[in-house]
Amino acid sequence: MWQKVAILSVFVIISLVRGNPVDNLLHNDGIEETKFGVPEKFSKVLAIDEPTTYRLPNDSYPISYDIFLVTDIHKGNFDFQGNVMIKTEIKEATNKITLHYRQIEIKLVTVFVAEPLEPIDGTSFDLIPSHEFLVINLPRIFEVGSELLIHIGYSGRLRDDGAGFYWGSYNNSAGETKFYGATQFEVTDARHAFPCYDEPGIRAIMTLTIVYDKSYTALANTEVFIEELEEETNYKITTFAPTPVMQTYLLAFAISDYEYVNATDTRIPQRIFGTPMAIKEGRGNFAATVVGPILHKLEEVLNVLYPLSKMDHIALTKFNFGAMENMGLITYIERGLLLNPALSESATYNQQNSIISLVTHEYAHQWFGDIISPKWWQYTWLNEGFATLFANYIPSLVYPERAAMRSFFSSTIQTAFNSDGPNAWSMNHYTEIPDELWNKFGGIGYQKSGCVLRMMMEVMTAPVFLKGLNYYLNENYMKAATPTELHTGLQTAYDAAFPEKPLMIGDIMYSWEDQAGYPLLTVRVGKNNTIFSQTRYPVHNGEVYAIPITYATKSNPDFSVRTPKLWLPVPTFGFTPEQTGYTDGDWMVVNIDQVGYYRVDYSSVLWRANIAQLNDDCTVINPLNRALLLDEFYLGWTQFRRVGGADAIKILSYMGKEDEFLAWARGQRIFNDLRNHLFDTLAHEKFYELIQEITKPHLNVLGYEGFDGENSNRTSLRSYVKQWNCQAFDNDCFIHENEKFMNFYNNGQEGATNFDFCFAMRTIDETTFGQLLAIVVSDKDFVNRGRYIQYFGCSLNHENLKKLLKITLDEGNNLENDEIQTILTSTYSNSRDGLTLALSFLDDNYMKLKPITNLTAIIENLINYMNTQRSADKIFALANKFEAAQIISKKFNEEIVTKVGEMEKWIDTNIFDILDYFGVEIPTAEPTTPTAAPTTVDPTASTTTEGPTTTQAPTTTASPSTTPASAQSVFISISLIAVCGIVNLMKLL
Repeated sequence: MWQKVAILSVFVIISLVRGNPVDNLLHNDGIEETKFGVPEKFSKVLAIDEPTTYRLPNDSYPISYDIFLVTDIHKGNFDFQGNVMIKTEIKEATNKITLHYRQIEIKLVTVFVAEPLEPIDGTSFDLIPSHEFLVINLPRIFEVGSELLIHIGYSGRLRDDGAGFYWGSYNNSAGETKFYGATQFEVTDARHAFPCYDEPGIRAIMTLTIVYDKSYTALANTEVFIEELEEETNYKITTFAPTPVMQTYLLAFAISDYEYVNATDTRIPQRIFGTPMAIKEGRGNFAATVVGPILHKLEEVLNVLYPLSKMDHIALTKFNFGAMENMGLITYIERGLLLNPALSESATYNQQNSIISLVTHEYAHQWFGDIISPKWWQYTWLNEGFATLFANYIPSLVYPERAAMRSFFSSTIQTAFNSDGPNAWSMNHYTEIPDELWNKFGGIGYQKSGCVLRMMMEVMTAPVFLKGLNYYLNENYMKAATPTELHTGLQTAYDAAFPEKPLMIGDIMYSWEDQAGYPLLTVRVGKNNTIFSQTRYPVHNGEVYAIPITYATKSNPDFSVRTPKLWLPVPTFGFTPEQTGYTDGDWMVVNIDQVGYYRVDYSSVLWRANIAQLNDDCTVINPLNRALLLDEFYLGWTQFRRVGGADAIKILSYMGKEDEFLAWARGQRIFNDLRNHLFDTLAHEKFYELIQEITKPHLNVLGYEGFDGENSNRTSLRSYVKQWNCQAFDNDCFIHENEKFMNFYNNGQEGATNFDFCFAMRTIDETTFGQLLAIVVSDKDFVNRGRYIQYFGCSLNHENLKKLLKITLDEGNNLENDEIQTILTSTYSNSRDGLTLALSFLDDNYMKLKPITNLTAIIENLINYMNTQRSADKIFALANKFEAAQIISKKFNEEIVTKVGEMEKWIDTNIFDILDYFGVEIPTAEPTTPTAAPTTVDPTASTTTEGPTTTQAPTTTASPSTTPASAQSVFISISLIAVCGIVNLMKLL
């Protein structure tokens, strides 16, 4: 090791100038500095062809790197000097060696025959910036097996964007700015720190030496091998032990004055590094208790030891990602590793979960990404998919009380579905364009691949799956791999465990890896068979996936078996009752615990049977599948119309018995759709009554406030139940939130407790509202205003809302244009009275608002609240005025008509069933038109009732000459309700 450093030092001395190598490298005397350029005396002026690929030619491979870096980062000097000695082997006869470089100045390139050591005269080099290639031209062809030593001297500048070899800073306890240097080399930024073969499938041993000020400490992947102090310069020279054979993007180092805390309960030494103040405050203590058990569990389940003798974890103030899995030195964004002591108990619990998950994710990479790397970024999912899966699975084993796999269900799967749309790439999609490589690290590379791997784990059973991973890791230890090697390992384990149930693991997995998207599984039942059909959702291009089907029925309500009962590797197939065990009239729930990466479209018959079971006894169906049913219902209702609005009401009706917070989370979209579409209609009041009816029993048990030591499920459940209850205008909720707010308002921080500002504002009195509004609007701090400005429109007091709208046009207010926009949106979206007032305000003031708001966005969003003929006529009239004032185009006006027509379709499809369900009698009398709205209610009346409108009531002939012809019939089907129910509509619905 030291001999290698000595050799490198000799080359440094020979190649640059004689004297103190540290001093020369720092100051670079006699060499002209041209930032990221090439000194003319070393460049060869020669036109070369532009490469046709961003990939290296692979006619030579590195054996080892000796890297020598010098930095003055302690001074805030961001220049650095470097030398690298690369030992390389010729794999195909060639007279060129191609390396990567980026944003560094190549000062000299010297090549030697390795044995016997002798320089190769006549060597030159070319730079190809477009492809970041450093091409070394050799004077003759070298045959296969030749070993060469390449010495490159260069300089560079630490970047400020958190990539490559970059600088960061923090302020210490004395208020001084302290600088540090750190690295982030994935995907293609190792080449910024040293010229190299910068591809994920190319591995070599790396030995790193760093020269830096003695007041700092250097960390790297491996332990310190030799450390010396140069007395005359006060620089330390630290050489680290050689790394395993690894890829360049995993090399990592940091130079800082950070301090650390030792981890506990760990097989190998582990340290948590942070700023001195953070470590002194104990912010690293929680992570110190986590890293040991996580490492132990991963080693146990994979039966392969972590390969290094230490692990350091460092929390950086500047870092572009959550963390990076460098072997032996994991880097984190500060909040990803260090626990904030100022958080509330529930927030602390959540951050602890986040730290556990992130640490596990990066530790999983030590096997999947570090021990085995992908041959190319095409297979990024071999790294990130396993890390995503194990970030949930391993904590569920180490800390079962935290129920980490619930996060997979609630977050990971949804992110995967959202990412896997019509234009998504497949998991194995190939690209080599640098700007596209990061796209491999999105929802497909992480979440979708994690879902597919979880599905295969359940198909094979966890013990067999983990055994297959053991085969995969041992057969490809410290090598680069493709999915084929993974399939081979899994197949070996499966065949040994289930010889009587043959499965072709590779064929199954390729159907998910090579095809983008995910399938929608449609289920139809009859007396003679159950038909399963698949199609890619939402756009089908002939894809067929190998789908493992799990399910439970009324006749066999067993939700514990997650291995597939059936397979569907074809577009459609009918299974007999003997094959499925389905009995006519049964309910059927498909995809137990959503282990399959697909969605389910039930027939109307099955939907009604499933909903009936939920209302009869929801506990027969397991909690995760109850949540999944609510999710799939939304799809069946909004996309396929298997069910209607009354069915949506029925499925929400069972929620009074539901104590699984994930079900409330998945039911949120149904609740929101009903609330928005019934807004300003006669059914709204009945809907609110229903929501209050199903939420009050929960709140009677849960209470409005949590307590110390409360489990996270109860906390989350209360959050959803309380939200629904308050959004249903329950007066008890408003009183509770208002009392908490007034305590805070009157007593300052001493009375500070968590409260929902919007719900607190519902019943706020006019005096307090006016005082608070004046304080916020006069505040010159945009951030402070932003905390509160969006909530004023939640008030149900008529005069408060008028005051709020008026202030947007007052001269001298500090409001930015987007804040005015926020006020308008908040006003019309939170109550019927607010909607009416906002429409009138817009009608009266649109020319004044035109230069300071985006009226196009406002009128487009207003469409979501147009659920009656009355409100539709108003928006049509307003849109016509906007068009005349050239605020919107004629085409956009026509689009408004189309969008309102879509709202009409929803009403026509759902409203009558909903009214019938609630027992609301539909008026049949001819409509009459009041000439004016009721008079204003006394301000001293109950603040739980919305103030009435002061605008003109709707007429049946509003704007006949200006309303587009296609809109004349919009909402005719419910116009009687809108007019005959006008008095009731003045109430809080």
